[in-house]
Amino acid sequence: TWTMTSGVTGTWSTGFTHTPGTTDTITFENITFSTGKVYVFVVTRQGGTNNQFIGVTIDGGQFVLSTGQGNSTYTDGIKALASGYKLQITFPDTYDGTVFLSLKEIVGDAPGQANFYIGNNYKGKLKTGDKVVGFGENAGKSISVNTSDNTFFGRDAGKNLVTGYRNTIIGRSAFQEALGIHGNTVIGAYAADVAGKKGNVTGLTVIGEHAIGNYEGTNIYITAIGASCAKNYTDGSPATDLGSYSLYLGAFAKATPNALYETVIGALNKGRGAYSTVIGHSSGYLYSNSRIACVQLGSQSQPAYTFDGDTNTGLYSPAADTLSITTGSTERLQVNNAFTQIKQEVFIDEDLHVGGTMLISNGSAGVPAIAPTSDGDTGIYFDGAGGTYISSDGNAVFSLTGSSLAISVQTTVSGALITTDVLAAAGGKMSFADAASTPTAAGELWRSGPDFLWHDGTSVKTIATREWVDESGGRFFTMSPIGHTTAWTDGALVAFFRESAWKNIVEIRASVYTAPTEPWRIGLYVGGSLVTYLNFNTGDTEASVSFSPPHDTAGALVELKTEMSPGTTGGAPEGLTLFINAKK
Repeated sequence: TWTMTSGVTGTWSTGFTHTPGTTDTITFENITFSTGKVYVFVVTRQGGTNNQFIGVTIDGGQFVLSTGQGNSTYTDGIKALASGYKLQITFPDTYDGTVFLSLKEIVGDAPGQANFYIGNNYKGKLKTGDKVVGFGENAGKSISVNTSDNTFFGRDAGKNLVTGYRNTIIGRSAFQEALGIHGNTVIGAYAADVAGKKGNVTGLTVIGEHAIGNYEGTNIYITAIGASCAKNYTDGSPATDLGSYSLYLGAFAKATPNALYETVIGALNKGRGAYSTVIGHSSGYLYSNSRIACVQLGSQSQPAYTFDGDTNTGLYSPAADTLSITTGSTERLQVNNAFTQIKQEVFIDEDLHVGGTMLISNGSAGVPAIAPTSDGDTGIYFDGAGGTYISSDGNAVFSLTGSSLAISVQTTVSGALITTDVLAAAGGKMSFADAASTPTAAGELWRSGPDFLWHDGTSVKTIATREWVDESGGRFFTMSPIGHTTAWTDGALVAFFRESAWKNIVEIRASVYTAPTEPWRIGLYVGGSLVTYLNFNTGDTEASVSFSPPHDTAGALVELKTEMSPGTTGGAPEGLTLFINAKK
């Protein structure tokens, strides 16, 4: 039986037409079915102005029937109970169309519907040709318009879905709160059970009991596989808002709030935020049976390979065929096809073995290329043109350029082999430490007190600097040779001595290695006064002077000095040997 208000006319078979003017209803009370059989209600509206809505209430459930195109159909599948059902149709005051009602017993698929439902309270508004399969009590219970190609398995699976297509929902209470879902696959008890509660959800792939079980949002293309996967945030709180295009794989994997492109792989792993990937267990290893094809090049501040908690330190490639190490966003080492470059100080605690050539910068006296850590302005540096230098406190004290060795400070040589000339600059001097014994090999020159000991290859000779050598009843002094140079200057001191016991000079002879090209002579000074000259003419290699009777020096200072001819600037000889004969 049914009752109608005044604005509705018609019958069950002819349809019920509404006259605009007031809001009217048709109410069917206590519709009774045969126990155990399945029936379907079909409510179809025809005509009427577009975008008008008709309310349909079945057992207290309120639904809206409208397509915006004038015609639409509402279908309600009911498993019969012993008690009756109530159906009410409500027409808005402006509706000017007709509603047709149909109640049929289902013995297979409903004609033209291609839908199949098994389960108590399986209810829905389905359009013709929806192709929906449902198994389980309340599965797809509230699905409405624009709904097709859906499959529901399990009690309360997709229970409150309003609209959706191409969804597969399997599992008790899976996806039960979604308002609108499209292209989703959800498998597992309580999987995504509140997903889409706040709006439409698209492209979810969820497998596992309680997977994304707290997610209520509307972000798209989220994949979660594993029991309780992405159910909670990393701090343990419910994960109600997951980011689009995110992937979670592993039981109890945890997410970060609304993190786009977050990927978390591995049971119990925690997400690290948008665009991050977490994989593996902290106590395990990551193995690959194939090559890692490609990673981003990275930069000094964002290296391609980095470390947890220190993302500006790691490896990157600044150019082709180049690998660099960066720390604190600064490049420290670079390796390429040509060289390996270290861009900061290097501390070596053990031996350093270099099999090839070690190339370093030239440096300078103030900043030498090789220096101790505690004294940065003392060390070794280079001029880039064959010169090697030693600096001390920022000043050059030693230089070796080609075949020339220059020492700018007082120098002590111990155990060194000198194989070339040693020239003392003007004002410089050379000092010898006193030897502990006598020379043992030819060519050795040792200091012994005030004298020098010279090994001539046969025996040791004494070169006296303050005493004479006894020879033929007199004393003999030799100085051999004192230098090789062509830059003698006027007044250069050749030799000097002071002797009180042997003071009577009999003869002085001098010989040179190469003859002078201009006149040249050596002056004999006693007590600062000129006594005589040893004259060398051009081409001479020897000169001498004799005293008869012997010249008495009376213990005064005896000096021999060079002297150029007036107006000459060169042409002096090389190498000088002096022979001085004196008696008591």
